Amino acid sequence: MSGVKGRRIIKPQVMEHFQKAPGSIIFVGELASRLNVSETQVQECIATILRQNDMPGLQVEARGRSWRYRPEAAPKEANSSKRMFEEIGPARDGSIIIQDDGGKLYRAQEL
Repeated sequence: MSGVKGRRIIKPQVMEHFQKAPGSIIFVGELASRLNVSETQVQECIATILRQNDMPGLQVEARGRSWRYRPEAAPKEANSSKRMFEEIGPARDGSIIIQDDGGKLYRAQEL
């Protein structure tokens, strides 16, 4: 949005609007009217907020049309005592290969 002539930076106002109404569904038209900008500007702004994870707890209700801010639903910090795994890919037999945070590989099986 920066660098585009004639556009305002609306990200702070958008985020503030969600923070003032946690749990409420906010529609694109409502935000566009309140901020006196186009719906496209609102959609692009919220897409950026979601992509950059600037507002954990912001959820899409209807893609490009409505959103809800639920701060209680934001992911909590991972417990450092738990091991984290990353999916590497499928093995020849169809099972999934995963790697722990220490670099060890494992074969994951459905229980």
